[in-house]
Amino acid sequence: MTTSYQDDTDLRRIVSLTQNEINQKRQKTAKDIIQGFNLMASRVVEENNIQIAATLSGSKHTDRKS
Repeated sequence: MTTSYQDDTDLRRIVSLTQNEINQKRQKTAKDIIQGFNLMASRVVEENNIQIAATLSGSKHTDRKS
């Protein structure tokens, strides 16, 4: 039979492990979101550069990348 102290220690250990797992998942999610925003931003910049180049060269149509 375990003591109340042992139960508290085990419970704290479980809660600590769970909090660490939650924090790791939050950090991974935040990194994924940031990477997604960076990818979207780079695509916008690329599209703008294509449009600017087309405008400067006098072209009326631009090749759009999907």
